[in-house]
Amino acid sequence: MKYLIGALVLSVLLYIAFVAAVVVYADPPAPLPNQPRSDTFTGLESRNRVAAKIEREGFAKWTYLVGQGCQGGTYIAQGITQAMVDTYNTTNAASVYVTDGSQDLTIRISCGATLSALGMDGAIGCLCRGFPDNLDIDLSDQMATFPTLSNAAIALHEYSGHALGTWNEQYCFPNQPAGWFSRGSAVPGWHDYMNTGPESRHLFEAVEIGRWGRTHGTSAPTAYGLGDGFLWFRGVSPKAVGVYLFGVGSAPLAALPRGTDGGYGIAVDTTQQVCFTIGNHVDWKKSEFRSDRCVAALP
Repeated sequence: MKYLIGALVLSVLLYIAFVAAVVVYADPPAPLPNQPRSDTFTGLESRNRVAAKIEREGFAKWTYLVGQGCQGGTYIAQGITQAMVDTYNTTNAASVYVTDGSQDLTIRISCGATLSALGMDGAIGCLCRGFPDNLDIDLSDQMATFPTLSNAAIALHEYSGHALGTWNEQYCFPNQPAGWFSRGSAVPGWHDYMNTGPESRHLFEAVEIGRWGRTHGTSAPTAYGLGDGFLWFRGVSPKAVGVYLFGVGSAPLAALPRGTDGGYGIAVDTTQQVCFTIGNHVDWKKSEFRSDRCVAALP
C-alpha cells in the first residue's frame, strides 16, 4: 500500500506539473439567495487548525490507512487523488502525502465494527472523531462500488469542504438530533458537492469556488494610495512569489519597493486616477485572488 500511494502521489505531482491553465479569482460573490445553509458551521471556524494552515501556508499534510478487512482501498485512493488534484488546480491549496507522522489529518477506509462504533451505520463518509478539533476522515469501503467521480466528490465534501474549510452541509438535516450525517436527504436542484445525491457528484464548480473565496478570504492585494510614482498596496498572499498589474506587467515581490508601513509599490503614472486589476502570482503559471479597483491620485 505504501508504494501504491507513493505512485499515486507521484502521478498527482506529474499531473500538476503539466497543467498550464491560469486560475484567476475575482473578489468572491455572495452566496446565492437559495443556498440551503450558511457557508460554514458558524462558531467552529476558529478551532479548525487545518483551515488556518491552508490560509497561512497553502498546504496540508495527510496520510492514508485502510482498516483491517476493509476492501477497495486502492480504487478509492484514485478518487481521493482526483479530489486533491482538483483542489490544487482550483484553489492552489496543495495536499502533501506523508508517512512520517507529521500529518495534519488521516483519511481512513473503514468498515464493519469501526463504522458502527463511530455511529456511521448507513453513512459513507464522516469526520466523526471530534470535528473540528480532530479532522481525521473515515470513508466507508462501500465506496469501492462507486464510480471514480463519485469517490472524488465524496472526498471533496469531507476533505476540501469540512476539513480544509469547516464548511456546512448543504443537504436536508433530519429532525433526529443524533446520526444526522447518516440520514440527510438531498436538496433538490442544489448543485453543490456539499449536498448529497446526484447534485453533489462533481468537482469544484462555481458554487464551491465562491464559497472557498468567502471562507478563506480573498487574499486580494488592495491598493491604498498613489504617491511617489507608485501604486501602493497590501494584502499579498503568503503563497505569492510575485504580483501582476493589468496593463503594467508582472514583478517578483523581492524586486518591489516597500513602504514604511510594510506595503508594496508598483511604478505607475500617479498624475491621474488609476484603475487596475491586481493579483498574486503563486507561481509563474498560476495567479489567484484578483482585485479590481480604482484609486485616485493622492492630493
